[in-house]
Amino acid sequence: MRAPDATERFSDRVADYVRYRPDYPHALLDWLRDGLGLTPAWRVADIGAGTGISAKMFLDAGHAVTAVEPNAAMRGAAVAWLGGNPRFRAVDGRADATGLPAASVDLVAERYADDDTMRAWFGAGLRGVARFKHYQRLDFDGLQGRLLSSSYAPKSHHPNHAPMLQALRELFDATAVDGKVSMDYDTRIFAGELE
Repeated sequence: MRAPDATERFSDRVADYVRYRPDYPHALLDWLRDGLGLTPAWRVADIGAGTGISAKMFLDAGHAVTAVEPNAAMRGAAVAWLGGNPRFRAVDGRADATGLPAASVDLVAERYADDDTMRAWFGAGLRGVARFKHYQRLDFDGLQGRLLSSSYAPKSHHPNHAPMLQALRELFDATAVDGKVSMDYDTRIFAGELE
């Protein structure tokens, strides 16, 4: 049996991903403006764009955005959501093979492995690091959808699916305040220039 391609791991979760994944804190854009001089004239490449959550943030700020995404289902969801914006385009590509011409963008947004790796990757070009708190307030349906948008969550045909949802219900019932729980996120950004 062939191992699944990592770029396809969200293909069967796109609907939940679109509906339940969080956006990014708006303070992140303020930090990029103040710390790097980001202006709407900067062209952005969103590498591993998924369904376009971070691309939307940059589009809303006035940027032209190229979403680079290898997963056809995720890329299709981004196009369905953002394709009507003339400053948006999506391409089939990966971080190591974007297909973008050299010097065609001013800012590249990539996911990262860990803080030490990012510091080493930028080296002397690291210009700043920041952290932002962010959260989602979710009712039970939202919490369940957020869980099911994760590639590691067992799907409905898996024997661990029902026990997982039962445990989630018990956790929700034990911790909800006014019918909601808070999913708290710690967003970190590393900014710099590569040689």
